[in-house]
Amino acid sequence: MMQKKRSVLIMVLLILLSKSMLAQQSPEENMQAALRPLQQALQPLNDQAKAYYLLKDTVSLNKLTPAMTVLYKKIDSIETSFVQQYPYAEASLAIAVKRGRSSQGLLAEPLFLGLSERLRNSEKGLQLQARFDALRKTRIGEKAIPFTLPDEKGNRVSLDQCRGKYVLVDFWASWCKPCRAENPVLLAAYKNYHQKNFEIISISLDLRKEDWLRAVKEDAMPWIQLSDGKGPNSNAALLYGVTSIPRNFLIDPAGVIVATDLRGEALDVKLSALLQK
Repeated sequence: MMQKKRSVLIMVLLILLSKSMLAQQSPEENMQAALRPLQQALQPLNDQAKAYYLLKDTVSLNKLTPAMTVLYKKIDSIETSFVQQYPYAEASLAIAVKRGRSSQGLLAEPLFLGLSERLRNSEKGLQLQARFDALRKTRIGEKAIPFTLPDEKGNRVSLDQCRGKYVLVDFWASWCKPCRAENPVLLAAYKNYHQKNFEIISISLDLRKEDWLRAVKEDAMPWIQLSDGKGPNSNAALLYGVTSIPRNFLIDPAGVIVATDLRGEALDVKLSALLQK
């Protein structure tokens, strides 16, 4: 009987100790503790999704989507609650920056605007605001932002030189596996539609010119190839708010953005609708 009471007492003490330790944790540590099991559950699903994407196995990829969506929503809910409760915390800015880096980054702007003035005006805060501004300027229906970059031979090529055509501006890099997986799709589109007023401008975010040119040769990319060698800080990437690749923008003959992030079959479907009229 005494042994049983002792076990119960130990259990109660452990629970109280656990609660005491939790209370002593910082708000950020509490958030991370809540996120950890969700992130651990999400990691293998993300790994599978990447593998299916590279294999173009859309059936298997679609089967993963519901479970991943549930986990992402739970993570978003915890993070959003933290930012709203602690608008002065550096971790809150980090969450806004992470969300702002996605292609749907503008959805993070209300969260960012709720942060303290100090965080919004910090270096990272100002960079994020600049990204929001760039994303606003590159939405569907907006005029494409002009740019000029060197090609393989160092000749300066501008977007305006392709005015009057449908142009796919594609951001990529030699080290980006999803980008390289999309290059055969771009090649097929180029062969099918180049003679129908369609052009591609690929902008490499490589730092090393030799890596860029080697990939162009390996992937047999006969269209316009540009790079200023600045990697993620490429002038065009900054203008278009590109923080992840692959990323592309389809521009019509009048210079207006008519679609973004066309990958796989979606590119052919869109071009067929526009150019086979």
